[in-house]
Amino acid sequence: DFAYLPANEVGGDFIHASIDEKGRLDIVLMDVTGHGLASALTVARLSGEVERLLAEDPDISPGAVLRALNRYVALTLSKHSVYLTAISVQVDPVHGIVRYVNAGHPPAWVRRGDGRVERFDSTTFLLGAVPDADFDADETEIVLGAQDTLVLLTDGVHEAPDRAGRQFGLERIAEFLARPPGAAGVANGLADAVAAWRGSMGDDDVLVATVPDPRDPRVRIERDRGSSESMSNDEAPRPAPTRGRDLPERGLPEREAPVRRAPPTNFERGPGSAPPRRGPGRPGPRAERGPAGRRGR
Repeated sequence: DFAYLPANEVGGDFIHASIDEKGRLDIVLMDVTGHGLASALTVARLSGEVERLLAEDPDISPGAVLRALNRYVALTLSKHSVYLTAISVQVDPVHGIVRYVNAGHPPAWVRRGDGRVERFDSTTFLLGAVPDADFDADETEIVLGAQDTLVLLTDGVHEAPDRAGRQFGLERIAEFLARPPGAAGVANGLADAVAAWRGSMGDDDVLVATVPDPRDPRVRIERDRGSSESMSNDEAPRPAPTRGRDLPERGLPEREAPVRRAPPTNFERGPGSAPPRRGPGRPGPRAERGPAGRRGR
């Protein structure tokens, strides 16, 4: 599922998502610096580059995707002071293993089936900040268990201000995810909470995407050949602002479920969960094209 609230008619958030014939899910989430038309035009260039990479090498790994994008940005965009954050993810449908590289992007989150919340921070530099030789594209693994949910988002979520200028923040994200999912689901529920928090004050796009454990029998994943989505907000019709339940002005009520904040190289295990593992950067099957936009499944 995903939920998308654009701040303007065009902007710099982008999501690629595709499922190949074997059920492998590939996701690339990007956020270009700046706002408006300039960012949207940059996203258009980058989305074409993502499509080229995936078409040329169907077995490309998450680390190889971001390394190639970093090279592209460093050579062409950084001279104009244009950079971007990104996270590249692959989900193995057989074993429930998530392999990812996070280039300066907001943390990825996992909501475990028992309500525990785990946070996975950036693993390398934002794209274009360093030359290819200095870019660390090592991959990290997360193992999803039954009823676990992977949550990806852009910085418009935690940086959303209220009328007093206070940001929604990472802590409120963790506290929201610790709640049992409501009828709206995690993606739409979190987007609604951010919309209620910021009201008309927000000036950044809000994008939330969720990925359940593909082995969970309750989850139905479309596996048509070539199934893919790809959208930036200049391609998406602008939805009316969605208002969810209001959050208390001073934060959410405390939850019993603990929040684990652990960098991938020093992960604190919780009961019944497997630690993320550094992967060798081995390639996976095919990813096709993919969009950012609206609410959908």
